[in-house]
Amino acid sequence: FIRLAANPVGGLVYDRLGRRRPVLAGLGLATLATLGYYLAQSFWPLLLARLVWGLAYSLVAVGTLAILLDVTTPADRARTVGGYHALANVGRVAVFLASGWLVDALGYRRTLAVFAPLTALGGVIAWAALRETRPTDGAGTPTSLRASFRTLDRRLLVPAAAGFATFFGGSGVLMATLGLHVREAAAPGALVPIATLTGALLAARQAVAIVVAPLAGRVADALGDRTAVAAAGAGIGVAGFTVLAAGRGLGAVVVGVLLVALGESVLLPALTAWAGDLTPPALRGAAMGGLATANDL
Repeated sequence: FIRLAANPVGGLVYDRLGRRRPVLAGLGLATLATLGYYLAQSFWPLLLARLVWGLAYSLVAVGTLAILLDVTTPADRARTVGGYHALANVGRVAVFLASGWLVDALGYRRTLAVFAPLTALGGVIAWAALRETRPTDGAGTPTSLRASFRTLDRRLLVPAAAGFATFFGGSGVLMATLGLHVREAAAPGALVPIATLTGALLAARQAVAIVVAPLAGRVADALGDRTAVAAAGAGIGVAGFTVLAAGRGLGAVVVGVLLVALGESVLLPALTAWAGDLTPPALRGAAMGGLATANDL
């Protein structure tokens, strides 16, 4: 919930202060949040750490997308964003696998004792390697949050709405009900490891993006038409949900999940590149903050 407010505000910060300092601040807050998880002994300190993490995530996620728009052109933007989505999903798959194993082997707090310095290391690497990418010509930049979003191209509402629908369906409904789908699809009395299969499908959903997102980005750049690629991704995703709704058995669940993952992997890079194409350099932070808010909502 805190990200719903932090995303647009963070976008405004990026359009005023540049990219480097807010990204480094976000990584610093991420380290503090992870350390807070380690130190928390009760609910309220843990909740505070989660709020800090929400602020950190907004700064890092919005800033990263703004940087990608800064360093790309319409000729290579979608493939670069697709590569970013692929690398992000490599991290998610690695965490799915490593965190569970570490908690079983070391326990919850010792695992966090590993993750906190790793997060800090990421901040140190960014401090050493990340350069400022914000365009130096900020003429005409609005001076308020409201003015920034009023200046944005109204056509940005289309990729924002598509992003909302995609995250609502995939990261919302599907992830919340996948275990139930697997359990109901299993034959009565069958020795199916429900949790293991659910976890494998969640990991597979991320793994699909590792392969497909860069390819979809290349297609979007080659065609020069983001809307056609986005429409294809949306159609594949709808087909996946249709299979889940109408199918019977574990096979239908697996096929449906993989189709949804394929549709997301095709759609999301095209949406980000589409939004970038519609946004002037001075408003890229605001545009990415709005897109992130639609996705989080």
